[in-house]
Amino acid sequence: MLLLHAHVLFASHIIGGEMSYVCLGNDQYQITLKVFRDCYNGQAPYDDPTYITIYDGNNNQVAGSPFPISFPGSDTLENNTNNSCLIMPPGICVEEADFVTTVTLPASAGGYTMVYQRCCRNMIIFNIVLPDNTGASYVATIPDSSLAECNSSPYFQNFPPTVICVDQPFSFDHSAIDPDGDSLVYQLCTPYNGGQYGNVYPVPADPPPYTFVSYNVPYSASDPLGGYPPLQIDPQTGILTGTPNTTGNFVVGICCYEYRNGIFLAEHKRDFQFNVVQCSVSLSVLFTGPDGLVNQPIQFTDMSTTDSGYISSWSWDFGDGGTSTLQNPTHPYQTTGNFVVTLIVTTSAGCVGQYILTVHVDYGVGIASQELPDFSHVVIYNMYGQQQAFRMIQSETNGLITTDTGIPSGIYFFQYQNPGAIVVKKVFLQH
Repeated sequence: MLLLHAHVLFASHIIGGEMSYVCLGNDQYQITLKVFRDCYNGQAPYDDPTYITIYDGNNNQVAGSPFPISFPGSDTLENNTNNSCLIMPPGICVEEADFVTTVTLPASAGGYTMVYQRCCRNMIIFNIVLPDNTGASYVATIPDSSLAECNSSPYFQNFPPTVICVDQPFSFDHSAIDPDGDSLVYQLCTPYNGGQYGNVYPVPADPPPYTFVSYNVPYSASDPLGGYPPLQIDPQTGILTGTPNTTGNFVVGICCYEYRNGIFLAEHKRDFQFNVVQCSVSLSVLFTGPDGLVNQPIQFTDMSTTDSGYISSWSWDFGDGGTSTLQNPTHPYQTTGNFVVTLIVTTSAGCVGQYILTVHVDYGVGIASQELPDFSHVVIYNMYGQQQAFRMIQSETNGLITTDTGIPSGIYFFQYQNPGAIVVKKVFLQH
């Protein structure tokens, strides 16, 4: 056995695990050990067989311990940022193997402790001391039979998050289910250590009590990621929230405390490596819309892009009560002013984003810009033949050449030159 372990002395692959059990009756318990492995940076395979050691309340091994379990195969967990607008970088792979066995454990004063120990953790872990010489102990406790007979442990409902995006708030349901209906309380806690250089895979595993991993300053069990707000878990609901501000790999412990009729029964602990990465935004929302004139349609053009799926819907608010669901709508304004235009787009992946632009609308007179070969030679006269000194504004988007604001109502003449002719256009403006 020692020779078998020597070749994995410097191997690293463990990124988390947990152990739970179900009482089947007649003193039989089905034990499930979940082990999470880094399938991208990890070097060592799963142990085959994997041994679970069981101690009674006096720290004596029970008959048949340690119990071997053959490798059942593994599943690769889905990488999910829990945010449809964020795309994670490549190079993150987490797999899970569930080792299951059934043992007979008669009712006993002091209960039982079940443990699997393995060294070493990923050397790229950021928040604990000497991760490549720090292992893990995954423990489950059957309480004293005087407290609970044929007790089943709680188990977490969801896979742990494989990736968290830096500087992005996240929320994860880390709640557990208790088959017996016992009360559960959640807390961030310190993971156990177990195994080390020279004895990376203790068989049998050590008896309790177990030592804990050591955190690098300024990290701790209650603040394992840093950031603001820091990682925290609701003690009643198990909802895990936080906004990490540093990329890296971080060990986190989640404890679920089991109570029956106000009496503490046991602790269920999950120990997991959180990968905090720089994610890219899958949706960029942008549109163009020029300033315009009263009662003249303004063309709005969507320029949004997405790297995940496709844009499936558009929702425009033109700031005057008008709306549209077209991709590239036009909209006329009935009065002058500054109008805040909002575009909300939704992608097929469920990402929602918005962009806001202010457009200015004024009174003015105008002619189609395509009629003018040379914008600089336009002259404006009022009905008395007096030349007007209004500065000209050209908009290629809505096809108008207009004057500044403040033009009084009246009749105006635009004089400009086309090839071979001088053109005069009469325009009537009424506010």
